[in-house]
Amino acid sequence: MALNRFHVVSPIALMAFSACRSPYPASTSVGGAVVNGPLNSALVFLDYDFDGILDANEPNARTNQFGEYELTATRGAYDLIAIADDQTVDTSSGATFAGITLKAPSGAGVISPTSTLMKEGNLTATEVAAVLGLPDGVDPLSFNPFNVDESDAAAVAKALEVAKISKQITTAISSFASATEGAGADAADAFNTALNSVVDVVKTKAAKA
Repeated sequence: MALNRFHVVSPIALMAFSACRSPYPASTSVGGAVVNGPLNSALVFLDYDFDGILDANEPNARTNQFGEYELTATRGAYDLIAIADDQTVDTSSGATFAGITLKAPSGAGVISPTSTLMKEGNLTATEVAAVLGLPDGVDPLSFNPFNVDESDAAAVAKALEVAKISKQITTAISSFASATEGAGADAADAFNTALNSVVDVVKTKAAKA
């Protein structure tokens, strides 16, 4: 006579099996700051498909007055994109900061003009630091010049230098973009052309360094 065979499965094993089969991906917190001066109300999103365009499934948020944001990622691969529009204000100057898109690779804690050059030019922190003359020991993907210990003179000096270089980058891009837009290009094309021009200059200098 055949016997029915029953396998006893523990609740823990069932939970482990369910986790493996779960349709819901693990989520992780992604936070950082957008700076060129802290940028308040910049639109930050996780660019899952790397097209530079905010899609419906891509987490997004506006930064606070310190340029800080926090998002929840459900994928491991993405770019960090920060769009400065008519709502965005540089809190270090109080001026509106619009028409600029900043980028950084996943894992970066800072999105800035320097991180944008790194991302667009496929450059390392060492290469960018050498070309731009960043202070020793500064990692553009983690160093926030607007969040340092004010009692640390060395850190403050580094912060001032990094902030100055950041402003110089955006000034150069804006100048190129204005000239291109004046020649008939729309704002988006003008910005992209200007950014690519600056990236090319930095890449050429990095190759010679």
